[in-house]
Amino acid sequence: MYFEKPYDNNNYVMVQYGVKIKYQRNLRGDPEESYRLACDLDTIGIGKTPEIIDEHEAYRAFERQISNYYEPGDLVLGGVRSPISYWFFSENSTKKWLIPNMRGKDSVVRYWISFNNDRVIILLEGDPNFEFESFYRSLAYIGKFIPLNPDDNETNFAVTVGMGALDKNKSGFTLKDINKENNPEYAKYGAFTSNGMDTVSVYRGISRLPYQEYVPAFLVQLPNYPNVGTLPKGVGRLVLADYLFQPSQWTDHVHSSPIYLVNGYEGYRGYLDGIVAIYDQYLRNGDELDWDVGDYVETYKFFNINVPISFLDKSPAPGGVMSVAILKEIKRR
Repeated sequence: MYFEKPYDNNNYVMVQYGVKIKYQRNLRGDPEESYRLACDLDTIGIGKTPEIIDEHEAYRAFERQISNYYEPGDLVLGGVRSPISYWFFSENSTKKWLIPNMRGKDSVVRYWISFNNDRVIILLEGDPNFEFESFYRSLAYIGKFIPLNPDDNETNFAVTVGMGALDKNKSGFTLKDINKENNPEYAKYGAFTSNGMDTVSVYRGISRLPYQEYVPAFLVQLPNYPNVGTLPKGVGRLVLADYLFQPSQWTDHVHSSPIYLVNGYEGYRGYLDGIVAIYDQYLRNGDELDWDVGDYVETYKFFNINVPISFLDKSPAPGGVMSVAILKEIKRR
């Protein structure tokens, strides 16, 4: 995995995988020169105070440091790399009177992490104090998913992150920047190359083609799809009301579902580990939910995902109908 924060933007991190670092461009000088000729090498080490033996060399080393002589250059990357995914946690303000309109480099970013030996799930939240309308809660899933075929254990590696608004004024990006029809970077591995933002990017498909797109599927009651179209009358009466749906009046439980990964050619391949899809009616961000599993209790933490673009947009319930709960801990009864 390779992460890079742009110098001129404090709203996102660039994410790629399959990256090999070849070398550093413009790397010059030997950092050891900062002490090798100037100090007694026997006095250098943890808990020791370096003793200067050559004042002239010490001054020359100081000048080299002041002039950034040892500062490394940009990394030159190689490998069969995935297209760049942009992981946003905030956007620029569009208020003309708010100057500057971007959070500063010292702005606070809150995070929650759930991890095991196979995967990591990270939730980033930009600073809401700067402006309530322009902070995101943005999810990243990086690592292995649980395959339905137990022999599928070599290429079952998935990456997906949340993307900001496709508005130049807010994020610096438009749809053309990440759309495969306009940007060949997002189509270099075929028509179903994933951008890792509105779909889930999987390391290899069954044909061994890299970075293919998978969409989420989960068990869901019929929602009222916003901004999608008009449901037929016979189906419309089955739409869930957006109130009094959960928790259930009968069981006092909320509805959740595993998040399955589906490819148009391969079908169902597996499901994401340690995360479930969940309706957010009558739930507050940060609520914790317990699930009884045999002799154990799994505790999940609910997060209301508000990033404009995520893999949930290609789910059975787009438009902010569903959010996620992430595994926090497992306790014995």
